[in-house]
Amino acid sequence: MEAINPILPGWVRQDRVQGFTAGFEIRLRGQATHLWVFRGDRLHVNPPEPDRGPIDVHVSGDPAALVLLLYAPESQWKQIATGRILAWGRRPWLALTLTSRFHKP
Repeated sequence: MEAINPILPGWVRQDRVQGFTAGFEIRLRGQATHLWVFRGDRLHVNPPEPDRGPIDVHVSGDPAALVLLLYAPESQWKQIATGRILAWGRRPWLALTLTSRFHKP
């Protein structure tokens, strides 16, 4: 995930983020936590404190499961059912749309 963060803004599907505003806290189990904020039709990765805004959804996941969801056509339902990914927060349903906001590499 550390390698993905710098290039994530380039993977964003503009048609899927137009007018979309949300903050995602991505917690990699046993590793780092990252903040992905969609504002102004752009993705901001780990923005500084004043630019963050509220966190709408927290996603905790096994690092391998999260990378598979971003890179491959892996079923998110399989990862959810097996407990490898969990979401909660003010707007937890947004976690189900996260991968659809990026182009598949």
